[in-house]
Amino acid sequence: MQALSTRRNCREVKTESRLTSGSTGSPQIGLPVIRDVMPKVKKEEMPSGDAQRQWFPEMIEMLRQQWHPGLSLAGLALLAARLDTMLQQIRKDRNIIPPMFTCPKCGERERSSFGRISVNATILAAGRFRVAPEADIKELSKRWKKYRKEHDLDQYGIKAAITTA
Repeated sequence: MQALSTRRNCREVKTESRLTSGSTGSPQIGLPVIRDVMPKVKKEEMPSGDAQRQWFPEMIEMLRQQWHPGLSLAGLALLAARLDTMLQQIRKDRNIIPPMFTCPKCGERERSSFGRISVNATILAAGRFRVAPEADIKELSKRWKKYRKEHDLDQYGIKAAITTA
């Protein structure tokens, strides 16, 4: 088996002489194999002004400071609200504009809306940034889901609006 390797646009294109059967049953030789050689970048290393970024370093620090194992679910909802307020303020102070998106229906490009920090996002962030053990995160996420249904709360911990038919 012989291999030829060339480098183009941060990708390594490797052509191997190998036999595969095509739709006609005849062998095909020299199929290209494309493999990405760019180093993977961790999500924590994104530029601070990125429009898609949800968790800024000062928010992670606040999460570390205010998280404790005995945090109640109501306290957790309050922490999520504080983190969401902090995120909105960071975006305002740094003049971060929402990312562009293409409408799937009409094809028009426009600005999307910014995401918010939900209670479950706060729970998962505690696991992601190693503020709490993974086993505690799974259990707490299940408890939040049950608590949310029992108290008729939305994903942000706010009482769901009553609608009349």
